[in-house]
Amino acid sequence: MEAKQDLEQFLADLETHKVQDKLLYAEQTFHSYDKKIILMMDEEQQTHQMAKQEHSLDPHYSVLASVACIHKDSCLPTVNPLTVVKVIGSASQGGDTFSRYSGSSLAKLMLKSSLRTVGFFSFDNATNSDFKKDFVRAFKSDGLNVVLEIIKQNEVIYQTLDHTDSLAETTAQKRPVDHSTHYDGQHILIMEDDPVVREAVTMLYEKHPTVSSVYVLENETPKLIKGEPWPLTDESRLVLVGHGRRGPDGRMRLSSYSAEDVAQIISHTNRDGDQIKTISVVACDVGSDKVFIDALLQELRAQSVEAELHLRSALLQVSHSGEKITVEITPSGLEYRHKDPSKKVVAVLGRDGETVTRVDLKSRGEKVSFREHNFMLGPNYWEAYKNMWPEEPRRFVEQHARQLHTDDLEGLAWAFFHDAETVQLIARGVNKLSEKYGQVVNTTDSLLRTVTNIQGSPYNDALIGNELNNLIDGGGGTDYVEGGNGEDIYVIKRQTSLNVSVTIDNHATDSKVDLLLVEAKLHNFKARVQGNDLILMPFANARSVVTLHNWFLSENHRHLLAVTEDFISFTVADNPTACQQVAHGRFQSSCLISQSIDYSDAKAGQQVDLEKDKALHSVTEVRGSNFNDDIRGNAKHNMIVPGGGNDFMQGRGGEDWYIVSPGHGTKTINNYSPDMATDMLLLKERYSNINAQCDGMDAVLYINNAKEVILQGWFQSKQWQHLQIQSDDGYVFKLESNVSNCVSPRKYPVSVDFRKRSTGVCMEMDNNEFSSVVEMYGSSGVDEMIGNDQDNMLDPYTGGARMEGGEGKDTYIVKPGYGTNLTINNYAEDESVDVVMFDASFQVDNFTVKSEHQNVLVSAREGAEKMQVLLARYGAGKRWQHLHFQTADGVHFLVKVPKGDESLPAPEPRIEAFKIVLNDCQRESHTDLNGVSLFSQIGVVQGCPYFSNHIQGNSLENALFGGVENDAIDGGTGDDTLVGGKGDDILLGEAGDDTIYGEEGDDYMLGGAGHDAFIPGPGKDTVDGGPGRDTVLYQGDHEKGQGVYVNLLTGEGQQADADGDILKDVENVIGTIYPDILVSGYEPALLKGSDGNDILVSLAGGDYLIGGDGNDMYILASYSGSLVIDNCAKDNATDVLYLDHFSDISVNCSYLNGSLSLSISGPNNSLVEVELRGWTADKPDCRHLLVVLSNSSLVSLEELVKQCKSRHINDPDGYCGNAGARENSGCATAEEHCQQQRESRLRIANEGFKRLAREWRLTLEVAPLIWCAAV
Repeated sequence: MEAKQDLEQFLADLETHKVQDKLLYAEQTFHSYDKKIILMMDEEQQTHQMAKQEHSLDPHYSVLASVACIHKDSCLPTVNPLTVVKVIGSASQGGDTFSRYSGSSLAKLMLKSSLRTVGFFSFDNATNSDFKKDFVRAFKSDGLNVVLEIIKQNEVIYQTLDHTDSLAETTAQKRPVDHSTHYDGQHILIMEDDPVVREAVTMLYEKHPTVSSVYVLENETPKLIKGEPWPLTDESRLVLVGHGRRGPDGRMRLSSYSAEDVAQIISHTNRDGDQIKTISVVACDVGSDKVFIDALLQELRAQSVEAELHLRSALLQVSHSGEKITVEITPSGLEYRHKDPSKKVVAVLGRDGETVTRVDLKSRGEKVSFREHNFMLGPNYWEAYKNMWPEEPRRFVEQHARQLHTDDLEGLAWAFFHDAETVQLIARGVNKLSEKYGQVVNTTDSLLRTVTNIQGSPYNDALIGNELNNLIDGGGGTDYVEGGNGEDIYVIKRQTSLNVSVTIDNHATDSKVDLLLVEAKLHNFKARVQGNDLILMPFANARSVVTLHNWFLSENHRHLLAVTEDFISFTVADNPTACQQVAHGRFQSSCLISQSIDYSDAKAGQQVDLEKDKALHSVTEVRGSNFNDDIRGNAKHNMIVPGGGNDFMQGRGGEDWYIVSPGHGTKTINNYSPDMATDMLLLKERYSNINAQCDGMDAVLYINNAKEVILQGWFQSKQWQHLQIQSDDGYVFKLESNVSNCVSPRKYPVSVDFRKRSTGVCMEMDNNEFSSVVEMYGSSGVDEMIGNDQDNMLDPYTGGARMEGGEGKDTYIVKPGYGTNLTINNYAEDESVDVVMFDASFQVDNFTVKSEHQNVLVSAREGAEKMQVLLARYGAGKRWQHLHFQTADGVHFLVKVPKGDESLPAPEPRIEAFKIVLNDCQRESHTDLNGVSLFSQIGVVQGCPYFSNHIQGNSLENALFGGVENDAIDGGTGDDTLVGGKGDDILLGEAGDDTIYGEEGDDYMLGGAGHDAFIPGPGKDTVDGGPGRDTVLYQGDHEKGQGVYVNLLTGEGQQADADGDILKDVENVIGTIYPDILVSGYEPALLKGSDGNDILVSLAGGDYLIGGDGNDMYILASYSGSLVIDNCAKDNATDVLYLDHFSDISVNCSYLNGSLSLSISGPNNSLVEVELRGWTADKPDCRHLLVVLSNSSLVSLEELVKQCKSRHINDPDGYCGNAGARENSGCATAEEHCQQQRESRLRIANEGFKRLAREWRLTLEVAPLIWCAAV
C-alpha cells in the first residue's frame, strides 16, 4: 500500500512538473510569439478601441480579426505553434460570460475553426474562474491543452488545467515582447568607464530595448541604470562589455579584471536561480585564451553559477545596429565579417569539471563592408602586440598592392592640405577606366558621399552607390554594382571583344524608380530565372549577362525600369513563372513588359505598330520624333504624343489620348475602333480659336486658319466618332456627327473646367450654345454656376459659388478647402432627386443643420476644414427640397424641414440618414445600425465591394448587401432582405419574415423566428430556417439544364445550386424549371416542382404538392395522414400519383369545394386522405393524372371515380355523370365515349410514363432508394 501511495505521489508530482513546464513555456511564447491574432468578440466601440490599442503595441506581428471570421477560416490568418490569440470583448458583471459567450461555448466556437490548433489564449481579468475553467476544459475534452494568459495591472497569470481538473497557475511580472531575440531578457554590464564601451553598450541595448537592462559596476557590484529590474533566469543572457587585453604578466584580462574577478562580479547579479542561459563576453580576443576560459568557468561553478560562455577569438567591433563584427588581418588587408563561427568560441563546464569548447573553423561569416572604428581592445592593445607584428610588411601589403593604391594614397595625402577657410573641394565623380586591375569603389565612405558619377575599370569591379542619384557604369568585366537609395542609373554598354557580366543589387527602401540603360535592342533580350535572381541576356553573346540580384525577393528590389537603344522602356514581371524560357525565337512578352517608347531623339521618321508586334502589346505611351511618324496603338489605354512632323496616329481599342501642340505639322487621326471607348484629343489651344470644317467624310480642325488635325473618316459611323476634344482653357467638346450638317460642324461642349482661373466666372449653361454641357468646374474666385436640362455635375472649387442645377438629376460637390461661401438654389419643376456630395465623414455631431428664415444652413468638418452650404429657400416647398446628401463614408441622408406656422420662426430642420453605400472603402467595414442613433432610420446598407463587411441591421425592414469577400450580416428584427454576394458569408435574419440570398460561396444562412425565404445560390450552403414556416428556392444549373435533389428528411441537397447544401428547419421547397426531386420531412411541407419533369415525395401527413408544367410524379410513402396535390398545369402533360401500397378497392371518392378527395384504407386500419385541387369538369388542366396501384398497373383517376360510382359512391359532379346528364337519355353513348377517351389517354400515359421512367432512371442516381420504390 505504501509503495502504491509513493507511486501515485510520484506520478502526481510528475504531472505537476509537466503542468509547470507548460506554463513556463507559455510565458516564453507570450513574449516571443511570431503572430498574435487580436480577436474582437463584438461590435462595441470600446472593443474596437481596445483592439486597436493592442494592435498598436505590436503592429508588425499582430492581426485584427472579428468573431465572424471564426465561421469562415478564409479570413483568419494561418496559425502555427507560436501563435497566440488575444481575445478582446466585454465581460458580464459576474464574469461568467464574455461578449455573451460562456467559456465552453466560446471554446466550442473556436474548435470549429483553425484556431483549434492554437495553444495560447489571452483574456483580461474580468472573467471569473468558472469561465476560464470551462474554456480550458472544452479544449481538453477534445484532446487539446491550452494555456490562458490573464493580465492584471503589473503582473501576468498563466493558467491551465492540471490532472485533478483544477486550474494550475504561475505568476510573472508584466513585460514587453521582443521577437528579435530568443532570450526572455538580457542584462548588459558595463565593465569599465570608456567611451568605446559605453557606445557599444548603447548599440547593444537599442537592438533589443524592450528586454534589456543596463548595469554599471559600483564597488564591483552591478547597479541598474536603465531598464526594468528583471532577474536573470535560465532563459536569460548576461552580456559583459569591456576591453580585452593582456596584463604585464601575460594573462588575459577583461577590463583589468582577471577571470576570478569576473566570476565574483557575476555572482552579485540579480538572478532567479543558479542557471543563466548564456554569458556573452563582448571584448577582443578573450576567446583565444583557454586559461581565461577555464578559470572563469571553474570559478563560476564555485560560486554556484552555471552558464554557457560565448566569446570571440579575434578583434571585435559593435556596429551601430548592435551587430558584433569580427575583424581579421589578411594579406589583402582587414576583413570584416558578421556572425563568423570560426571566431566564436562556445564553452561550457562539463559534469566532470572539464571545459568543453565548440569552434566551427570550417564556416566563415558574412563578409561586410565596415568603416566604424570602435574596437573592443583598449588603448594599449597594439603595444601588447608589437612583438607579434611581422618583420616583413610586404607579407600584408605586397608590391602589386602598393603600386595599385599609390594614387589613392596620394589623394589621401592631399586631403590633409584642405583649408576650410579658403576653398572646399567636393568629390563629384570617380573614374577608374584607366586602371589595370579591378577596383572597389564604395561611395558610402565619408570622403565619397558627395559622389554621383562612378566609372568602373574594364576589369572586375565592385561599385557601390550612396544616397544620391548615382550614374554607375561598370566599364566592362564582371562587375557588382549597388545603387542604394536615390534615383540611380546603371549603364550597360555593348563590348566588342570582352564579355559583359554585371550583377545589380538594386535593393533600396525609398522606392524611387531607377533606370537600367542597355545598349541593345528590345527584341534581342532573353531572360531566365535562377533562384530569386533574374538573368537578362541582351546581347548575341550568351555569356554577356545582366543579373538582377534578388529581383523576385521583394518590392524593394524591383523599382527598376530598363531602357533599350531602340528607345523602348520595359520592366520585368514579379512572378518567376512568367519568365521561364519560351520557344526559340519568341519574345518573352510575359516576362519583359514593355511600357513606353520615346522617339524624341530619333534621327528619322518612325513606324510602330503596338498591336502587330507582340513585344509591344503592353506599351501604353509613345512619343514621336521630329519627322513624319506612323504610330498605331493596341488594345491598351494608349497615350500618343506626336513630334514635329506630319504624323499619322491610330489609337485602336481602349481609351486613348492624343496630345497635340499646334504649329508642329498636320496630324491625321484614324479613331476607328469597334469598342467605341471614349478617346480624348488634348489640343493645346483656346476653345474659341478652334474651328471645324468638313472635307468629304473627314472632319478637319483649324486653328487661326491653319489645318492642324484631320479626323479621318469621322462621318462614316459612330465607330469613328467616340472622340472628345479638350482645349487648353478647360472646355471639353464633341463634334457634329451628322454629315448632312457638314457646312460648318458645330461644337458640342460637354464639360467646362475653370479650376486654373483665379477670377470668378459666370457659367450660364442654359443657353443654346452650352445646352449640351454636363460637367461644370468653378474657379478660385466666386462663380455663378447655372445648369441646364442635363444631369449636371457642379463642382464650385475653392472660391465659392452660387449654384443652380435646374432640371435633371444634378450633383453638387462640396470638399474641404471649398470654404463656407457656397449657395445652392435647387428649384426645379421636375423635382428629380439631386445629390449634394460632401467630402466629409458622417460622425456624431459632425454635420449640423439650422434654419435662417426659409434658408437652411448645412455645415460639416473634415479635420480642421469647415464646409458649409446655404440651401436657398429650402423651406419653401418640395420643388426646392428634392435633395439627397451623401458623405465620404457612404452615408445618404435627408434634411427634413417640419411644417410650421409662417407667422412664427421656422422650425429647426433635422438630419435623417436612410442609406449607406460603401463603394470607396479601402479596408473591411463594420456597420452597426443600432450602434449610432443617427442610423436609426437607415434601412439600406450596401457593403464594401472588395472587402469584408460586418453589418448589423436594426428594427426596420432592412436591405443589407455584402460584397465579393466573406461577409457577416445580421438583419436584426424586421422583415429584412440580406444579400451575401460572393464569398463565404454568414447571414442572420433573426425575427421577422426575411428574404436571404446567399449567392456565390459557401454561406451560413440562419432565418430566425418568422416565415423566411432562402435563395442559397451556388456553393455548399447551410440553411437553418429556425421557428416559423420557411421556404428555400433553387434556380438550377442553366448551363447544364440540371435541376436539384432536396431531401427535407435528411436535410441534404444535391445537384446544381443545391449541391452540398445542408437544410435544417425548412418546411417549403420551390424547385427549378428543370427536373427536380423534392422530398418532404417529418413536418408538413409544401413542395413545388415548377417546370420540368419533377418527382415530389411525401413522407408524412399534411404535405402540399404542386407539380407545375412537365410530366410530374407524386409519391405517397406514408400509410396514413393527409395530402393535398395541385396538379393544375397549362401544358396538360400526363402526371402520375404513385400509390403502390393501396389497391383500387381500398379507394373511396368524394367531392368538396371543386376538389376530388380520395380516402384510401391501408394496413392496420390506417387511412390516407388525398385531396386533388381543382378536379372539376370546368378545369380540364387539372385532370391529367394517372394512378399507380399495388399491382403496378396504371389507372386513370376517371376510372377510379367510375369504380367509386359503381360501388354507389356519391358522385354528383363526376365527369361521366355530368356527360350523361347533358346527354339526357343518351347516357350509355356518353359512357362509351368516356371509355374511349380513357383508353386513349391511358395508352398515351403508359407511353409517356415509360419514357419518363427511362429519363428518371438516368437522373435518379442521386436518389436510388426513391427510384427502386417508384419503378
